[in-house]
Amino acid sequence: MQQINCRVGNAHPTQRKLAEIVGTTASVICRLEDADYEGHSLSILNRTASALDRRIKIDFVPLVNPGSNK
Repeated sequence: MQQINCRVGNAHPTQRKLAEIVGTTASVICRLEDADYEGHSLSILNRTASALDRRIKIDFVPLVNPGSNK
């Protein structure tokens, strides 16, 4: 969520302005920027990414080294 916190690009909209663009409230944007919040939906992430001219990328990475028995 750090990229949302940085508000990608040179135009750094306020939480309120970004919320208007996304079609939500500033409190939802605030929660998106909270690193400890875990209730994000893909829908709001997609809408926020779109408002910032970005796309969502989800990457599944191994928990352990390949070849281990765990």
